[in-house]
Amino acid sequence: MANTTTWTGAASDGDWDNATNWSSGVPVAASTVVIDGAENISGGEPTADTFLQLYVAYTYTGAIGSAGTPLQVDCPQVSFDSTSLSMTAYLDLLGTTHTTPDVQVDGSNSGYALHLSGAIDRLIIASTMVGKVMLGNSATFTADIKNLYLSASGCTVDASNAANVDWQSGGTILMAGGLLIVAENFGTNGHLIMSAGALTVNQWVKTTGDTITLMGGRISWEGGSTTFSASAINTVNTLNVLGGTFTLESNQNGYVDFGAIYQFGGTVNME
Repeated sequence: MANTTTWTGAASDGDWDNATNWSSGVPVAASTVVIDGAENISGGEPTADTFLQLYVAYTYTGAIGSAGTPLQVDCPQVSFDSTSLSMTAYLDLLGTTHTTPDVQVDGSNSGYALHLSGAIDRLIIASTMVGKVMLGNSATFTADIKNLYLSASGCTVDASNAANVDWQSGGTILMAGGLLIVAENFGTNGHLIMSAGALTVNQWVKTTGDTITLMGGRISWEGGSTTFSASAINTVNTLNVLGGTFTLESNQNGYVDFGAIYQFGGTVNME
C-alpha cells in the first residue's frame, strides 16, 4: 500500500489522466488505486495505465464509466463495494498485461451497481452482497469469464444477454446461494456445482464436457427448441443430481437432449 493513490476528483472534470484528481498522481505500474469521494470518473485514457490493485471504496458515491463506454483498466485485482445506493460502475478489464484478473464484489446497493466486462479469471461474490451484477457491457465489451463463486443469498448475477458474455473453457461455477441467469453454456468442459440458490437457463447450446452437479437449490431449464430437430441439442451434456430440483416445468414446449443423467437424490422433473 506504500504506492497508494486515491481518486479525489478535486479538479471536478472526471478526467482519469488529470493528476489533480489524485492524491498521489495518476496511477502507475506500482500503484494501488483507491476510488473514493463523490466525483464521477468519465474521461481520460486509463487504458494506457497498468497498476496493481483497484479498490472501489464503500463510501464512494460517484459513477464510473457509462453504458457502452466502460472504464477500461489493466490490473490483476479489483475489489468493488457497492454500498452507496447512488453508485453505478461500468468496468472493463483489458487483460493485456495482467491476463487473469480477479474481481471481488460486495455491498448493499440493491440495483445493478456493477456492469462488468473484459478478462475475468475469477468473479468472487461475497456472502453479504445484496444487489445485482451484470455480466457484459455490450457485444463490443463482452464478459470473458472463466470462474464464478456465488454464495450471497441476496445477489443476482445476470448473464442473460448471450451476445455480451463469453464463458471461457475449463471453468467452474460454485453456487451456494443467490440467483444466476444465463443464456449460453458455461464453456467447453465447464462445470457448475450447486448446493443452494437458483439457476435460470433461458437458452443453451451444448458444448463438449459441460457438466452440472446439483446438490441443492433449484435449476429452471427454460431453453430449448420448440420444434424437434436432431441438431437442436440444447441442454448440458451430463447432469448429476444428489439433491435439489432440476425442472422443465416452465418449458413444456421445448425439446431437450441430455448426454447422461445420474440421479442419486433430489428431484428431476421432465414434465
